[in-house]
Amino acid sequence: MEERNVCFTIFLGVTQAFDKFWHDGPFHKIEQLLPAEYSQLLKSYLSDGYFRFKKEDEYSSFKQVKAGVPQGMALGPVLHRLYTSDLPQPEEATMTSLADDSATMAVGDSVEEPLEKLRREDDKENNWTRKWLMTMNEAKSVHADFTNKTCQRMPISRNDKVIRHSNTNLGMALDAKLRWEAHVRKKNAKSLN
Repeated sequence: MEERNVCFTIFLGVTQAFDKFWHDGPFHKIEQLLPAEYSQLLKSYLSDGYFRFKKEDEYSSFKQVKAGVPQGMALGPVLHRLYTSDLPQPEEATMTSLADDSATMAVGDSVEEPLEKLRREDDKENNWTRKWLMTMNEAKSVHADFTNKTCQRMPISRNDKVIRHSNTNLGMALDAKLRWEAHVRKKNAKSLN
């Protein structure tokens, strides 16, 4: 059997979901997804919050919190998951999420094929994020190419910004052939220090 030469491209998009969590959108979705007593409890958790600033001995006036969720609490990722539960699932790629990070992988027989698939899927995701007032952070996003053949790296852009290339994602350093040598070298060097 002939070995199939496949190029993989992974796009990792990072949002500021917990800081810019728009309250009205989740309220609408929570009412649709949960029983009334749970949706009212979650709404009360996010509603009527106020903040103010202190500089030296002076305080600002109170301002209402209209976005964001308290960080460091288990409820933040749960609310984010409820909010993104209707995010369009890719038809031509695979998507996975961890808290407010997402990774999309497309496969093809050439570099161009997975990139085209990612572009089509990215259009759907951009439409959804605009509708629900979420912004992707292109500056923190990366893409990686994994392949068992020689391929010319092609740039990926999102919202007219080029996404930097890196084979280090979520603390793992893998080479283009999905080998662990770079990761092991990095960990060994760290352990010697």
